[in-house]
Amino acid sequence: MQEHPGLPHTRLVRAGENEDGRSEYTSGRKIDQLKAFAEKASAAGVHILEKADDLDAHVAQDDVVYLLLHSASGSNVLKTIREASAPLLGSPEIFASSSDILRTRFSIPSSMPWALVAIKDHDMNLPSSTYLATGHETGTDADLRKWLLTHRVPTAVELTQDSFQGVMNAPQAPLVVIVSAAGLEGSSVSEQTKAKILRRIRDVAKKWRVRTEGGLSNGREVVFAWMDGTRWAEWLKSMYGFDGTQVNENVGEKHEVENVRVVVADHSKLIYYDADRAGNAIKFTSSASIFAAIEDAASGKSQYKHSENLIERTARYLNGKMIAIEFFVVNKPLQAVFYFLVAVVVLFWVLNRMIGNDLPNMQEEWRENKGKNGRLD
Repeated sequence: MQEHPGLPHTRLVRAGENEDGRSEYTSGRKIDQLKAFAEKASAAGVHILEKADDLDAHVAQDDVVYLLLHSASGSNVLKTIREASAPLLGSPEIFASSSDILRTRFSIPSSMPWALVAIKDHDMNLPSSTYLATGHETGTDADLRKWLLTHRVPTAVELTQDSFQGVMNAPQAPLVVIVSAAGLEGSSVSEQTKAKILRRIRDVAKKWRVRTEGGLSNGREVVFAWMDGTRWAEWLKSMYGFDGTQVNENVGEKHEVENVRVVVADHSKLIYYDADRAGNAIKFTSSASIFAAIEDAASGKSQYKHSENLIERTARYLNGKMIAIEFFVVNKPLQAVFYFLVAVVVLFWVLNRMIGNDLPNMQEEWRENKGKNGRLD
C-alpha cells in the first residue's frame, strides 16, 4: 500500500460530549508527541499574559499565536473565547491581555471592547488577521468559531506525517501551494538547499500576507508548503503528476531552485492547479506567477486537474451518496419512511399507466385474431 503522509486518524472525545464534540488530532504519533498533545489539550483555554513583553517569547516559539485584547473591565469575554476555542484543542494557544501597549502595537481602537489577533510565522510586525468584536458574541457564535479555525494553520509549513492532516484536511479547506524537489539521482536535497527553499517559501508567504491583508483569496485561506520530493515521490506523482524534478546543487544559487515544481492544491475536492488561466506553468522563482495562479484557482478562472482517475472519482461519489442516505435515514427516520412510501406510490402509478395503455391494444389484437380463424393461438 502506498504510504500516506497523514494516517492513522486519532480523535479526542471529552466525557459527556456527543459526536459533534469529537476533535481530530493531526500531529505526530510518537509517545512524547501524544503526551504533549494530551497535556496541551487538557490545559486548553485562555492564558493570561502577566506582562506585555511576555508575548514576544511565545511568538518566537510557536508558528501561530492568538492574542485576545480586552478592556480591563471586560474579563467576562474570557469565558466566551474559552467556549468558542474548544475545537482548537489548545493549538494554537490563546493569550489574553488588557495592555494598552499591545492595543497600540496592533492598532486596536480603545473603543473596541475586545479583539483577537492572529500572529503567524514568528512575525509580530504583520498580523495575519484581526477579529474585532461587533457585539455581545457568545461561545456558539458561528463567525467567531469559523475565524478561530480558519487561521490556526501557519502560512508557511513543511508537510510531513505530523502536519499533513492539520493542513490538507483543515476544517476551513485552505488552498495549499505545494512546493517539492528532489536531489540529483533520487537523493534528498541537502539541508542547505532545503533551507534556501524554505526561506523562499516564507518570503513569498509574507509578500502574500502583505498583498492580501490577511492571507485570504476569494474567502479561502492560502497555505504555502514544502514536501520532500524524494521521500514522497510516489505520492506526489499519483496526486499531482510530479515527475521527481531534481534541483542541481552544483550550480550558482540564482539557478539552484529554478526547477522546483509548484502546484496549488484544493485537497477538499481532490483537485489541483499547475498553471494560471493563460496556461502558464507556475514558476517558483516568480512571486507574480505564484500569486496569479492562486487567485485564478480561488476564483475558478483556471483549469483544474483531478488527483483521482475516473473510476476512483465515481467510487468516491457513490460512496458519498450512500453515506448521505444512511445519515438521513438514521437522523430522520419518519421522513425517510414517508419518502419511501411516496416512491412506491409513484412507481406503482407509472407501472399502472404503462400496463393500462397497453391493455386496449392487446384486446383489439385478440378480437382481430378471433374474427379471422376463431382460434386464440
